Amino acid sequence: MPLTTVRGRLTNEKRYVSALRIKTDRNVDETIEDIKMVLRQNHLIQGQQPDDFTIRGSKEVLQFLSVIYGSLFLFLGTASIVALVVSGFVLANLFYLTIEERKKDIGIRRAYGATRKGILLSFLCESVFITLLGGIAGILLSLILGGTFEKLFNIPMKFSFKVVVFAMIFSFLTGLLSGLKPALRASRIEPIEAIRG
Repeated sequence: MPLTTVRGRLTNEKRYVSALRIKTDRNVDETIEDIKMVLRQNHLIQGQQPDDFTIRGSKEVLQFLSVIYGSLFLFLGTASIVALVVSGFVLANLFYLTIEERKKDIGIRRAYGATRKGILLSFLCESVFITLLGGIAGILLSLILGGTFEKLFNIPMKFSFKVVVFAMIFSFLTGLLSGLKPALRASRIEPIEAIRG
């Protein structure tokens, strides 16, 4: 293709070509050195003068992508941890409210012989069950959205079994930790005080 056509029709540059991409079957490093030598000659760069152009090979592109991948992984990991902490606080507050509303029920259960351990375990099971349901809903939503993104934007999505396992473990731990203190409070309610309200 003529250089003037490339400039006028493709890159929309009047004076120079800003970027070119080259595919080769030769050794990449040797090709880069050859291109560098030709460009330095054409640009009249001599001796130790710095280059006025940039050449990026596949190694540089892979390094750049790995940096982006690492930054994205760090950002998403931090965001998910913050989301888990916030959801844990919200869940704990909701359980405190439900304990106040169910105080009489807890008192009646204690009066009929329910142990503190039984009350504690029932509230912990509720908390863990809710967070596990949330984890399952999140996994199903990601599968649905992943398939949608693949069809609409032709972006390949890869789902890992390890990620699913980690999501369920974190859901379990969030439910356990956020429900522990409210469950302990519920188990310490005295039957007579609870029935009186």
